[in-house]
Amino acid sequence: MKRTASFLLIAALFSLKSVCQSVWIQVADNAVPLKAEQTQTETKPGWKIVDIKTKDRQIHYLWGSRATQMADNASPTLFIYPDEKETLTDYALVRVRRRKQYRQLMKSPLEKNEYTRFLPEHFDIRPAAGIGFACTPRKPLPVGEYIVVYLKQKPVGDAGDYMVHAFSVREAK
Repeated sequence: MKRTASFLLIAALFSLKSVCQSVWIQVADNAVPLKAEQTQTETKPGWKIVDIKTKDRQIHYLWGSRATQMADNASPTLFIYPDEKETLTDYALVRVRRRKQYRQLMKSPLEKNEYTRFLPEHFDIRPAAGIGFACTPRKPLPVGEYIVVYLKQKPVGDAGDYMVHAFSVREAK
């Protein structure tokens, strides 16, 4: 009986990945996980003038005018635990535009947006518990909506959606 239980426990541990991609944020001295969200894509058709058609345009957005997780200050500490084949420099912080009912990436391909990579020039980086990194911006972030994104990810689905981790920076009161 003991051998069977220990065998099942060992089999369960080996079936799990030892490290998984996750992003956390520090709020009130507690680490809170940032839920992964998938962007949604809308294709806006281009104009057709005589026989010349302009290129269709894609808009990537997240539903909701604000992220569900708020940072408690303008320099939030983000804990990033990359997957086994990823590095910290493959991650970036992107500011998104806030609309009435959604948050939108400024430009369609992820690489064309202005982003800040997690590099020592931009962040104070120190080791976190386990195999991770605690990253605090060197300059306070402006008030707004942000996403943490893995830049080398393959798009999800036919529309080319991305998996991102969203949070908000509010005015200090």
